[in-house]
Amino acid sequence: QSVARELGSGRMTGVRNPSGVVMSRVKNTVSTDELLTIFIDINGLDRDCASELWNLTQEQRKDVMAPGIYLQNVRNPSIAVKSRISNVLAGRP
Repeated sequence: QSVARELGSGRMTGVRNPSGVVMSRVKNTVSTDELLTIFIDINGLDRDCASELWNLTQEQRKDVMAPGIYLQNVRNPSIAVKSRISNVLAGRP
């Protein structure tokens, strides 16, 4: 309830990218674990990929999600996320 109230606060009139504003508010309102659950759900990641994500540190999880919460223009979101995981573990942005 309080999360919904927090997300709904603020005006959206004249905003160019309303979904970007909402995602920014989500990131600032929920914990990293809650955000990871959202990330897994909205991208339909497979169990293997989800397991790899949960085995990362909090900071590594944030780094994997940093480029964007919603994956667009990818054929297989799980493979795209596994690539992000590999980059994070290798110290690449």
